[in-house]
Amino acid sequence: MSAEARDLISKLMIRNPMTRLGFNGAQEIKEHPFFAGVNWSNFAKRQPDGNYPDVYPPQRKIAKISKKQKEKAAEAHAEIYDGELKLTE
Repeated sequence: MSAEARDLISKLMIRNPMTRLGFNGAQEIKEHPFFAGVNWSNFAKRQPDGNYPDVYPPQRKIAKISKKQKEKAAEAHAEIYDGELKLTE
């Protein structure tokens, strides 16, 4: 973890809200060295400019669930929550 990241986290975790980073507004956080180089106007418009790759995590593919899998899940749910679950010893 970088020194800037460590400093940011420690300042955000200060218990006293009056001395915590950000008490005087979000600009205080934006000006922290950890965020140096972030184009906040593009960020607000959700237009990444490539200067902050860690801010936009890679998109993950959503698994497709078959009709049969959905039916099995519904049956299992019904057995558990409708009180029909029979445990064998």
